[in-house]
Parts: sequence; structure tokens; C-alpha cells
Amino acid sequence: MRKTTAFTSVLLALTIASCNKGTELSPREKQELEEETATLLPNEILEQEGIRFVLNYEPQNAQIALQLNKGTGTALSPMSLDQLQPYVNYSVLTDSLPENTEFTIQSDFVSVSSSGTYDITVIGFTNYNTSKRFTVSNLVFSKASQGTRRSILRMKKGLKKYSFYSVQ
Repeated sequence: MRKTTAFTSVLLALTIASCNKGTELSPREKQELEEETATLLPNEILEQEGIRFVLNYEPQNAQIALQLNKGTGTALSPMSLDQLQPYVNYSVLTDSLPENTEFTIQSDFVSVSSSGTYDITVIGFTNYNTSKRFTVSNLVFSKASQGTRRSILRMKKGLKKYSFYSVQ
């Protein structure tokens, strides 16, 4: 009887141990759970569809285009950024960006007739889990900016969470 009880105890312990191993989350599942449950910082957006970038400035002063690049610093690779309204409204779909990657958003000063300032507002497509918007204000440009490009935001895309950092 003791052998049967001991055998049953060992068998039960092995069954429990194997069940516990089966419920462990993969690293991707852990990251996704963490992103969905963590409190969002003011510079973060939780988004599953896409991100919009809206420029606000006096159009008679300049034409400013946005450029999205994979990477940071000097190692930049251009990425596709949809232009919804020329020199004002841009977007990118979540599926078109690799996960766990850093990006740089740049202002391309196509033409500048007089000095001024501009704002960039970042907006999530949906209200997925308290998605929000935020604005970086009072970015300065001058006539000397014409024909130049300036990095204005660094973006890190996780699985569903986007984090934005000012470059300036």
C-alpha cells in the first residue's frame, strides 16, 4: 500500500509540475500583458491600429513635411508614412512597423518664407485602453531652415505601446 501511495504522490507531483510549465507565458505574451496593464506615461500611447501626426503652423510661412525613419542617430532607413493632407496630416499603420524597434521622426523644411514655430500632435487611431494624444509645441524654424531636415521625435514601438521622446 505504501508503494502505491508513494507512486500516486509522485505521479500527482509530476502532473502538477507539468501543468504549471504549460501555463508559463512566452516572453511576447509577458510583454503584451505588461504593455496593456502598465500605467501609461504622458509620452506613451497604447495603440493597435496606427498613429497620426498632425503639424500645426502658419502655412504662409513654410511648407514642412514629415519623414519617418527606422533607427536613431545617423543610421536611418526611410519608412513609409502616409500623407493624408500635404504638409499637415500624416499617418502610419501599426502593422507596417516592426515591433520592438526605434524610429526617428524628422521635419523636412521644403520651403520657408519667414520664421515661425510649429507644433506636432501625436494621436492614436483608436481609444484602445485609454489611448490619448499629446503635443510637442513651439518648435522653431527660420528662413535658414529651408532645404534642411531636423530630427524632432524619437519613437519606440513595442507590441502595442508607442513611446515618444523629444530629440531637442
